[in-house]
Amino acid sequence: VPEYAKNSEVRESAAEGLREAVMSTTTAALKPHVIPITGPLIRILGDKYPGAVKSAILGALAVMIDKGGPALKPFVPQLQTTFVKCLSDANRSVRQRAAAALGRLMTLQPRVDPLVGDLVTALASASDAGVREAMLRAIAGVFAHAGKGVQTPTAERARDAIFAVGISAAKVVGDAEMNAAALALAHVAAWLPDDTRASLIDRLGRDELSSTDGPGGTNDCRGREARASTLAALARTRPELILATHAAATLNGLVRAAKDEACVSSRVGAARGLASIARASALQSGASCPYLPKLLPVLGKLLRDESADVRIATAGAMHVLCVGSSRDAVGAHLGAFVPQLADVAVGDRSKDVRYYADRAVRSVLRIMDSPDGLTYAQSVLKAGGTASAARGKLTDVVLRRLQGLPDEEEEEASKAAMGSLGADEEDDDEVVLGD
Repeated sequence: VPEYAKNSEVRESAAEGLREAVMSTTTAALKPHVIPITGPLIRILGDKYPGAVKSAILGALAVMIDKGGPALKPFVPQLQTTFVKCLSDANRSVRQRAAAALGRLMTLQPRVDPLVGDLVTALASASDAGVREAMLRAIAGVFAHAGKGVQTPTAERARDAIFAVGISAAKVVGDAEMNAAALALAHVAAWLPDDTRASLIDRLGRDELSSTDGPGGTNDCRGREARASTLAALARTRPELILATHAAATLNGLVRAAKDEACVSSRVGAARGLASIARASALQSGASCPYLPKLLPVLGKLLRDESADVRIATAGAMHVLCVGSSRDAVGAHLGAFVPQLADVAVGDRSKDVRYYADRAVRSVLRIMDSPDGLTYAQSVLKAGGTASAARGKLTDVVLRRLQGLPDEEEEEASKAAMGSLGADEEDDDEVVLGD
């Protein structure tokens, strides 16, 4: 940041410009400049600058960590101390960027247990909801990037603290804090021993609709919502782990959440979590995938949900599932959900729902903007085809309309419908967020 830049807006622009420059530079070309750039940035964060300036500098430092790699190791202690301090900043953007940067820093930090202990202690004593959210997202990032450096007692302590703040107390916390807790607990769970993780998943999914009372109890909608959100986060960030050791318990919990008539958010989370597991299973097993025959009917039922939010989430989940799976894996099961999807795409009263359902039909039936782009769709919709029950709604006129939709909207639409586990649009760490 230039010394002459006395104006805060200029400083902010300079930091953002530096971030863009670093992103466009190779690691080799950046190496000689790591120390001259990083030191001044850390010093500026220690001064009393506006939140926008600090946020921009944190963004630049996060990119420096990604690009600079081992050359940044001499700065790890300073950076860690600075990022942790920024987690309590009054500005939300500063807190969130600090949390994201702290997670990335763990790729250079072999000992994370002391940091996790400090974060857990700070989480338990924080009185501000925004600070707790930042602490939770920092914990998620630390565990996501931790490599091999977390001991079991550390993971268990983090689990207990997160559960107390974001799950058991779900009735009195906001959505941002609850979602951050779900993400953090999902990443912490990956570090627990198999039997301990199994107990946690059982606790999250057990008796979802029973009559247990009390804050966070299963008779409390917010408590059920928090549990479903955590199971969905686990499915979206660690689907291979779930399939390997905890498929039945996780799927049972998500299916129960899908049937929770009182909690829209539980059903939304269930749709996204079930689709994530189904996609991972389809990628692993192809046409012999054991879970698609069980999960697709559940998703098909959610397409008829009374909530537009649930229908949007389910259509988006269907789109992501089919884009990420082979035609053979899904093809045998089209009858379980394509008729419902066709009803939504053609006749739903919500324009937003129809928008996402259109994209889902395109991906499910492999409709492309090419001369033979309707061949597969017409073959499965004809009499005797696996999706023939949807032919009344998916006429050739409808199929040609879907064929003409712009391809460039597909990825953006699927991301929007699935929803991000990030704190905001700038939160883009795929290691933490999954999907």
